[in-house]
Amino acid sequence: MLRFGAARIALIYAGIAAVWILASDWVALALLGDAAQLTGVQTAKGLAFVGASAALIYALIRREQNRWQAAQRAEQQAAHRFEAIFRASPAGILITDMERRRYEDANDRFLAMFGYARHEVIGRPPDEVEFWADPTRRDELILRLRASGRLLDHVDLFRHRDGRLRSMLWSAEHMVMDGRERLVTSMVDLTDRTEAYEETLVGWARALDLRDHETAGHALRVTDLAEALGRRLGLGEEPLMYLRWGALLHDIGKIGIPDAILNKPGALNDEEWAMMRRHPNVAGELLAPISFLAPATEVPTHHHERWDGSGYPHGLAGDAIPHAARIFAVVDVWDALLSDRPYRPAWSRDAARAHLERESGRLFDPEVVSAFLAMIEAGEA
Repeated sequence: MLRFGAARIALIYAGIAAVWILASDWVALALLGDAAQLTGVQTAKGLAFVGASAALIYALIRREQNRWQAAQRAEQQAAHRFEAIFRASPAGILITDMERRRYEDANDRFLAMFGYARHEVIGRPPDEVEFWADPTRRDELILRLRASGRLLDHVDLFRHRDGRLRSMLWSAEHMVMDGRERLVTSMVDLTDRTEAYEETLVGWARALDLRDHETAGHALRVTDLAEALGRRLGLGEEPLMYLRWGALLHDIGKIGIPDAILNKPGALNDEEWAMMRRHPNVAGELLAPISFLAPATEVPTHHHERWDGSGYPHGLAGDAIPHAARIFAVVDVWDALLSDRPYRPAWSRDAARAHLERESGRLFDPEVVSAFLAMIEAGEA
């Protein structure tokens, strides 16, 4: 702004000076003609020009100063407003210098949300202080952010200083300040709400187990097994959370199955079996309106699909079956075989293991079976 103001003053001055010199010399020469008289007039004209120039330059500089000062006041007021919002915001705010790869500032709310002191964060690189539960997810979103300039209302998992996972609603904006790229991120902690969601899902799972009393505790057992198997297979924290939620709800579609069929002490006839096979579709219909459960519906909807395409409800095969459903299918069958059912006694662990080995690559994803067998060997199942 200062450079632009100085150039403007110089141009205005040069223009006025050129007009004055050319016009005044022409008028003086036309009126006087006499060289002696012309010299005196030119001297007076020069002095007048100096005085007028000084007054003009003063006026121009004062005008530019007023403009600069007004702009500076506006910038200071904007900075004060941002500072007030930054410090008083109920959301946690983090500013990252993208070029220097350093956390530049954070408000007290952000530091409290993650359990850090200011000196433990400010000036540190993300490699030393990592907030994301899944850093690869962070890198992917930063690429999207640089392309779009802004990301709004995403929910992801972050890690507290003590290692606990926190569910956060966040938005971020990519901007250039003082010639350098900054990332401004604001966050709201949804962990209490997420924990309340899971408590509700556990309650639903217990209710389903009570109704299907022959498999009491099945939902909670397979949920823990599915989470352990997913972790062994390298799932990130967010996919693990949705796998867990899907496992808790895997049999919610049985709400639509009559008790006489659900607990029949014997083999089902064709009509009863057709009704039983509807429960994955019923689960999808029940869960579809619940937006926060959308990523978790893969398990309730597809856990009876089979690797060779012989399963239901859609006859999916191989990698077309969602990964979470393939993981859950193995632990679901394992726990079912080890449990007494109205129509058969529980199998031995050796017999159940032999079944998984035999059906690997036909009914079950062989990679998932291999990982689960390793869990059995390690005493984790």
